[in-house]
Amino acid sequence: MRANDRPFLIITIVSSVLLGAVLILHFWKNIPVGRLTADPVALADGLPAYSGFLSQVGVIIWSAAASICFFCGKLVWRSHADRELKRFLAVSGAFTSWLALDDMFLLHETVLPLVGIPQNVVLGSYVVLTLAYLFAFRRTILKTNFLLLAVSLSFFAVSVVLDVLKPFKYSLTFFEEGAKLIGIVAWTVYFIGVGEYAIESASENQVEHEHSAGTS
Repeated sequence: MRANDRPFLIITIVSSVLLGAVLILHFWKNIPVGRLTADPVALADGLPAYSGFLSQVGVIIWSAAASICFFCGKLVWRSHADRELKRFLAVSGAFTSWLALDDMFLLHETVLPLVGIPQNVVLGSYVVLTLAYLFAFRRTILKTNFLLLAVSLSFFAVSVVLDVLKPFKYSLTFFEEGAKLIGIVAWTVYFIGVGEYAIESASENQVEHEHSAGTS
């Protein structure tokens, strides 16, 4: 396959999978196509356009973080950058994408419990996966501005605690969702820095490689 054909192949595959999923759900579960394709605010008759404002913005920022990871990872993948750094960007992009999907479709609250996986089990698995992720990439993380990552995870922890324990009722949603939003923003800012670090590292390693090749 020619390199120029690859973008068209990606467009075809992604579009076919998503549109195919709509058709499968329509014919399998008899779900109206409009319910699968229209904007949620448009589907909810009389619901103001600003409904879910903070949640929608959060998903956009999640998506930005995932895009940064994948894009920067693609830029440095064939370079002489640190292999663990490349894997860190790829895994982080996939992990962030899953968290965005969870936030968008409420997987841990509604979807997964419907198939027999309780919300607390899902949240517990996220904690385990996060700890494994931090341990696996600890050397790379320590080379970056990890304080931002710590801030992000701390606010995520506050959000989860408020969601599970519900220590008070007054404006609980504001504090829970507010803590999560701060965590998402800090997460994204952290990976902007990681992306910059990866590109700079790849450039420096490329110069060193060319210099070594020129002097050998």
